[in-house]
Amino acid sequence: MSHRALLSFTILCAFLLTPQSVNAQELRSILYGTSASPSHLPVWVAKDAGYFEKYGFNVEPVQIRGGSLITLAIITGNLPFSGVGAESVVAARAAGGDVVLLACPIDVDPVYLITRPEIKSAADLKDQSSAVTRYGSTTHFYLRTALKHVGLNPDRDMTILQLGAGPEMAAALEAGRIAAAALTARYAIPFLQRKWPVLVDLSTTDLVYPSSCVTSSRA
Repeated sequence: MSHRALLSFTILCAFLLTPQSVNAQELRSILYGTSASPSHLPVWVAKDAGYFEKYGFNVEPVQIRGGSLITLAIITGNLPFSGVGAESVVAARAAGGDVVLLACPIDVDPVYLITRPEIKSAADLKDQSSAVTRYGSTTHFYLRTALKHVGLNPDRDMTILQLGAGPEMAAALEAGRIAAAALTARYAIPFLQRKWPVLVDLSTTDLVYPSSCVTSSRA
């Protein structure tokens, strides 16, 4: 989430919550779901710097492992707001879930399809394994998009595992449990520094994807 996203979230709070909350002596407490993605770092920075409190909100970031679980927490009423990629929200909405996108200020994300050193081309990935946090998550969308970009069919050419979170995906790639992974910059950097093969960087393609959105429900 960028500074613009942070501003969007603050403005949304001001409009969607009771007007008295800004001037009240007691801060209005709000749980805000995040993942381990660096795009959510500004929320934690704003919390530490007291920016939310300045406008009358006691925002409590809650870290959840994966966009699918964050979206589920919105639908079940356990979270009033969250930051998440659009993929899980759109899928849940199409299935009848009560979840909406309020603002999506980020539409590009550095995501690298990194392979094991022994992989020489996309063709070498056929019948191999890769991983995502959870099916239907933003990481799942990134992987499918990256595989299609290099000419592979994600439904047929690779086995896709659910590993729960980015660190587990990176560890599985390091250990050889999977042959490739679509990693955001935070988890990709150690592999890039060692010059592991990169089949595609999605930020250099024409992909436009709202990777960090403020979400809520209609309830």
